[in-house]
Amino acid sequence: MTEKKIGIIDLGSNSIRLVIFHIDQNGQYKELYNFKINARLATYIDAKGNLSNEGIEVVIDSLKKFVPIVQFHQVAETKGVATAAIRSAKNRKMVLEAIKRETNFDFRVLSGQEEAYYGYLAVIHSVYLTEGITIDIGGASTEVAYFKNRELVHSYSFPFGALTLKKRFIANSEPKESEMKELTAFLRNEFSSQKWLKNKNVPVIGIGGSARNLIRLHQNKTNYPLFGIHQYEMEPNEIKKINQWLIGMAVSERQKLDGLSKERADIIIPAIEAIYTLTEIVSAPFFTMSSKGLREGVFFEEVFSNLNVRSFSQVADETFSKLASDYKINLKNTSFLLRLAYVFVSECEAKKIISFTQEEKEILFKSTKLVQFGEFIDHHSSSQHTFYILTNRSLDGISHKMRLKLACVASFKSKKTLMKYISPYKSLLTEEEILSLERLGAILKFLYSLNTTHRSIISELEVNKKEGEKMEISLACNSDYTFEEQEANKQKKHMERAFNCQVELSFTLV
Repeated sequence: MTEKKIGIIDLGSNSIRLVIFHIDQNGQYKELYNFKINARLATYIDAKGNLSNEGIEVVIDSLKKFVPIVQFHQVAETKGVATAAIRSAKNRKMVLEAIKRETNFDFRVLSGQEEAYYGYLAVIHSVYLTEGITIDIGGASTEVAYFKNRELVHSYSFPFGALTLKKRFIANSEPKESEMKELTAFLRNEFSSQKWLKNKNVPVIGIGGSARNLIRLHQNKTNYPLFGIHQYEMEPNEIKKINQWLIGMAVSERQKLDGLSKERADIIIPAIEAIYTLTEIVSAPFFTMSSKGLREGVFFEEVFSNLNVRSFSQVADETFSKLASDYKINLKNTSFLLRLAYVFVSECEAKKIISFTQEEKEILFKSTKLVQFGEFIDHHSSSQHTFYILTNRSLDGISHKMRLKLACVASFKSKKTLMKYISPYKSLLTEEEILSLERLGAILKFLYSLNTTHRSIISELEVNKKEGEKMEISLACNSDYTFEEQEANKQKKHMERAFNCQVELSFTLV
């Protein structure tokens, strides 16, 4: 496909955003820029249901700010989508004509169902979950969708959002107890009207600014050590605690909180109440969020049409593919390392030398695709860079805890270094998990040494258990193995320490 830049303009009820994406010849994509204007269009709908003249001026003035940006960055195509505020405006045709005349931007007004669909599309291509219920709280509407096996099953658009809930139920900046009771009763009644939401017992996934602010508030309040809000998980009762904490503050206090956008300080409480109420109706085991939403959903549709595919089959695989591209990872070497890992695990299990859980195998195999990719930055400090990048970069399709575990194994240098790296994150891991990660890291470090010259010379690998606490690893090579043998004998000590056994290596030329 042709390399190009695509702009997506989301004309929302609360904010207006321009996001610019880049797609290369191979279909690899990334977000380049994200610009936001807090317009609150839902507040400009007048008594007759029209977007007022003042509201139209706000829209056009906002969009005019995007014009020189799109031109400067040579954006090949700009797609505009409008949601609830424009959708509900009786004069929307006139508004769209004025936008086209003044800015030359075309906008498609999305139905509530379309809005829910694009949110779902973004979620299934960014999180590891295969079943869940999404919630996207806008300024004037709230979209929910249920997916199973990554397929959309139900969706619905409720005619209320953070702005309209605040306007209807909360007279001042600080809500009264009676107002909160009325708001909660309303939300319970609305969500209960969709029978497919009740007692689903699946995770609820938030999309958009309100969910983002909720997550950041909780992370700051609990001193969460790992980077990233994407796929962060909260128990429903923690959502309730956050809202009770906010209700007890004046809006001026809320505006000073780290993690809460100043412009959302007056509307965050009804938004969080909606999220909490939905988790109750659904009987959700936990709440999480996707940092990708409507705009990304529209963009994914464009990518899929260009690639002639319906979707990405595996989110994590797509993530690893992007990492390989970004950090110039040698795919031939990682494929060889993965093959060695498969053979090593199969040998150990077949001969009852070492047993592995399903998660341990997943961690080891995935880590072969990430091992020491910090070499892209610096060869001598590769381990540090590998750990830092993985713990400070959100990975689509990989949970927070799995990301931390992959970082530990892929960056493994020694037990001492591992303990140093995980020091800030020890609250997230059990002692048993740390021991498991040391063992997996030691295995990966050893297997990595078997391709020191990057020639993939190991043709056969066999593992046997000898008398006493000894493990014998026989390696058949199709070329001179001097440097592989040299490095493997240096690195086997980590396995000996982790498994408390002696490791004997036998190299032969075939």
